Amino acid sequence: MKLIFSFLILMIFLSACNNSAVKDTHSTGSVSDSQVSAIKDTTTRVKHDLHEDTAEENPGGDLTSIYNEYVDHYKKPCKIDSVFTFGADTFQMHLKHYCLMDSAIKVPKKYVHMYKLDSFVTHNFATVIRLDKNSKTIFKRTVYKNDFEKFLYPQLKEYGALLCPEMNLSNNTIELDYSISIPLTDVGVGVAMVMNPDGTITYKNH
Repeated sequence: MKLIFSFLILMIFLSACNNSAVKDTHSTGSVSDSQVSAIKDTTTRVKHDLHEDTAEENPGGDLTSIYNEYVDHYKKPCKIDSVFTFGADTFQMHLKHYCLMDSAIKVPKKYVHMYKLDSFVTHNFATVIRLDKNSKTIFKRTVYKNDFEKFLYPQLKEYGALLCPEMNLSNNTIELDYSISIPLTDVGVGVAMVMNPDGTITYKNH
């Protein structure tokens, strides 16, 4: 009888130890998951804070180059003088893209804070175009940002500048591909003025 009673006590003791071990293992697992999550969150916050500090307080060489290059465009017009043929006709494109020096664009701080600027007052640009066909002028006009207004969202209407175009020839048409962008940023849209051999034009976005 004593032997049976002792055996029962031993079984109860072993069962209690096993249950306790399972609970401890599960509890340790929960704590571990929580700690890993907390470490990941902290790392993300630290990287984000460092990025903000660097952008606001210590602009890199690339930002300085971007700023200087943009300002240089005020006094250095972009020009295209090109001769090409469509069939038996010879065309000559004369293009000058230049700064109006009108101080009409004021880019707010949220777009230029990384340059340590509270705002950036800059200018509109325009493109003077003359297209000759067989030595006779068939098209002449000045292109402004407002010519593409229907393709612009409000921020670009207010802060965007018309950048120097690239000329592309395709299917007997002349396409002037522009970017209208907020100065010193990558915020912008692509638009184009398409010129036909008869001097008519259409506008489109990309």
